Amino acid sequence: MHGRMKFTAAIVGALGLLASAGVAAHAAVPSADLKSARAFLDEHCIRCHGEKKAKGDVTLHTFTDAKSFLKERKLWETALRMVENGEMPPEKEPRPGGRENSAFVKSVRAVFETADAGKPDPGRVPIRRLNRTEYANTVRELLQLDLALSPESDLPTDAVTHGFDNIADALTISPVLLDRYLNSAEMIAERAIRAELPKRVIVSLESPLANPNPRPENVPVVKLVEKLAMLAEANPKDALVRYRLAQAHSAAYGLKSETVSITPGGEARGVWFGFNRGHLPFEVRPINDPAKLKTAKDHLDRAMVRYREVLVLQPESLPARLGLAWCLVQAGDKEAAAREFRAVNEAAWIKEKDIKSAEREFPSITVEAFKQLLPLLDKDKDAKEIAILKQRSGQLNAIPWGRYRLLDSSETQPWLTGPFYYNDREGTTLIVKYSATDEFLFRATVFAEASGTEPVRVALFASGLALPEHSTNAELGKFFGTFPTNPTQATTKILKIAEVTARSIDAPQQIEVLVSRRGRLGPIQNLGIALLKPKNDSPPVRLHFKLEAEGPLPPLSHQHILACSADKSQAEQTREIVGRLLPKAFRRPVTKDEIEAIAKFADRAVADGHKWEVGMQHALIAMLCSPKFLFRAELDDRPDSAESHPTGEFELASRLSYFLWSGMPDDELFKLAGEKKLSANLEAQVRRMLKDPKSIALVDNFATQWLNLSQLQTHAPDAKLFPKFDKELREAMLGESRAFLHHLIREERSLLDLIDSDYTFMNGRLGQHYGVADTLGNRPGPNPAIKGGSPIPRDLFVPVQLQGTERGGLLTHASILTMTSPTTRTSPVKRGAWVLEKILGTPPPPPPPNVPELDPKEVTATNLRERLQQHRANAVCASCHSKVDPLGFAFENYDAIGAFRRKDGNQDIDASGTLPDGRKFSGMGDLKKSLLADKERFARNVTEKLLTYALGRGVEYYDKRAIDRIVSEVAKDDFKFSRMVIATVQSDPFRLRRGKDQTQ
Repeated sequence: MHGRMKFTAAIVGALGLLASAGVAAHAAVPSADLKSARAFLDEHCIRCHGEKKAKGDVTLHTFTDAKSFLKERKLWETALRMVENGEMPPEKEPRPGGRENSAFVKSVRAVFETADAGKPDPGRVPIRRLNRTEYANTVRELLQLDLALSPESDLPTDAVTHGFDNIADALTISPVLLDRYLNSAEMIAERAIRAELPKRVIVSLESPLANPNPRPENVPVVKLVEKLAMLAEANPKDALVRYRLAQAHSAAYGLKSETVSITPGGEARGVWFGFNRGHLPFEVRPINDPAKLKTAKDHLDRAMVRYREVLVLQPESLPARLGLAWCLVQAGDKEAAAREFRAVNEAAWIKEKDIKSAEREFPSITVEAFKQLLPLLDKDKDAKEIAILKQRSGQLNAIPWGRYRLLDSSETQPWLTGPFYYNDREGTTLIVKYSATDEFLFRATVFAEASGTEPVRVALFASGLALPEHSTNAELGKFFGTFPTNPTQATTKILKIAEVTARSIDAPQQIEVLVSRRGRLGPIQNLGIALLKPKNDSPPVRLHFKLEAEGPLPPLSHQHILACSADKSQAEQTREIVGRLLPKAFRRPVTKDEIEAIAKFADRAVADGHKWEVGMQHALIAMLCSPKFLFRAELDDRPDSAESHPTGEFELASRLSYFLWSGMPDDELFKLAGEKKLSANLEAQVRRMLKDPKSIALVDNFATQWLNLSQLQTHAPDAKLFPKFDKELREAMLGESRAFLHHLIREERSLLDLIDSDYTFMNGRLGQHYGVADTLGNRPGPNPAIKGGSPIPRDLFVPVQLQGTERGGLLTHASILTMTSPTTRTSPVKRGAWVLEKILGTPPPPPPPNVPELDPKEVTATNLRERLQQHRANAVCASCHSKVDPLGFAFENYDAIGAFRRKDGNQDIDASGTLPDGRKFSGMGDLKKSLLADKERFARNVTEKLLTYALGRGVEYYDKRAIDRIVSEVAKDDFKFSRMVIATVQSDPFRLRRGKDQTQ
């Protein structure tokens, strides 16, 4: 066998072993006398809920023994409550007496009580394949892989059962999926380990600069000249304004244009020659149009007049003499121009040759004069002079400060204070000549002039279009200048902040940062440096800097994977690397044989003539294709134990990490497991893991699926009816729920915050949608109800204190309200059904197939209640809609995209109703109170969902005892979500595994 056949054979062979180990066990079921219960069902229930007829999709004819009742315990708990409350059998049917009802309830409950009194049954331990998310997270963590890479991209979407995509029974394997895993492993190996590394070079970032703040603007030459001429007339001894006037005429001549560039509002500063501006126009355009040629000639004449005016006031002005010589060249008097350039070059050389400070703000006049003079010289006749001039120019270009640039905190213009951007207009990847995923060092060589005692601090940053991670406005506001912060244009990420201690050009300081796609930097367009604002009473700071990039570096994954002892042989290095990675890949200690089996893939590749790096790619492919990596098959260290017993420490570590992080255990979990101390430190570890940013996985993978939030991504309200709904608002809606849920998890908040809270999270877009202006929940306007609030930033979710009862808890999140609405209107039915299923855990059955939905064309604000009342008049519909509709009416103050309203058109909103138990309510506030009055029911529902997600299987009848204990622990600790997670992790189903006598 060769290539793919070897890998495929290895997978298939190992899968056979896993399959034999994965036979599901069933708990022993207690016996009970159910003859009277069976007789009750036959007489009162089977006619409507039997084999031939199944109202509400409920059939009861199969319940003949204790096992069948236990398997559907949740159904029977609901049914028993309905019998006790007199809801079943229905009023139109013959009804049993009170004693008969009580006897039936008692006989069925006896089955449950008998089961609960027995030995605890932790349930079966399913063999779980990593789902797409778990696979991607595990690969990234294991290999320190580029975060821009999607290892799961080639894998199909996982099936959802019991509401989640991590349920073992649905995570099947097929030949097609095996091939997909092999494709993914090959792609990952090639990206993680580079067989060939490109040459590492240093690129100096000294190309054209493009600072987006401010952008130069074009103004008519006539307007600029008029402004400067007025200033010159008003200040007859001002040489500088005359010099700027001469430059304006020179630029107009060179461009042959009626407009020139200036900085915004900068007419008095003259022509803008760019960030690396010199003394002369950088371009002289040819022209054939006689009219334009005459205008240009006039500008040239005026420029010479103005330069001469400067020299009258300042005879030693070398910039003016340089400009005058340039004008002579353009006028055709090359001999006179050459004399002037020579004189300027000599005078400038005397001044510049011994300069050692970093005061220079403009290019060298010596160099500029040489560049202008060189075309006027004869390369043979003037060879000696040219050699001398070249030597001088080269010496000046070699002066270190010639490559430094300046940020000065005392300047009033932002392009002189920073931030300073480097941009080659094609993107930073072209600047440094590396591919989009390569890593490189971004380096600044700096020194500062500062007379105060306050430290001088700078930031290295990257900016680009909608970076996935970016710094906040508050963080960027600490630095001079303006950064792009609008995600639709550009955002900025501060990469590193450092103190500048160097004070001399003779001993500059280097600050560098690794620019890595693993850091989620995304599409970088600019790199730059910024100066931290000193305190108001601090002396000015002048920062001198130059920037460069070095790379490409080997990917972090390449360095991480191939790290090994340099003094070992290649074969030994292979085994050292495999021995380090394999225990993490398999999430347990490994044997020498397992290491050897993977290492041989590398040996064979090298023996076939491939480079060692290619051999390591083969070993990595074998590792990632191993069923011991792809599946979480838990080994039983006590297979002969008759009773349930704790799972192994490493297995417990995996259960914990995949539950809370959707990824592999970290070093601390591995360490505790290896020391057999994890079980004794479960609560501390849970609290640590919930505080970790990776706990966002509980939001993205548990809460999002439980609440069906992902449906909002494809929901599209009618654009004509709801023109304000767009992609940005959709993302803001999801962002609120995501931030709110993560806060609840990390900050150990009460689970009841999900029903009602006095806070939420908003960005500026969502605040606008909700009519909230600041972080204290005030309405827009000049007179806030509570003073002291901060404006809500457009691009950042911040906590907002809520006022009143319009908002609070998930029920009033726009994400939920929009997702549970049709595209054109609200739906009390959908919203009420969502509450029953997601909050109370009692989902209504699907509607009968022969009952049509309400026609959206016939439903209006004025007749919605009436139409639903007609719907409930149908006896088939009434049993469910009497529970669903009242809950949904409480949401009517929120339109189909979650905006609060008091009217629908001209019709007043009626958000009142009556619950099935007779309690009346009016609006969302009353509904929340009703739900909070039954908080243990809510907690039980969330517990069942969380336990299902944690175990990777549906909850069974034998889990009832564990669920009761979890709910009890949560209630004792103010319903904190963290306590629910801790109690779940400490529960028998999570912590234990069955003994061999607990099967039948």
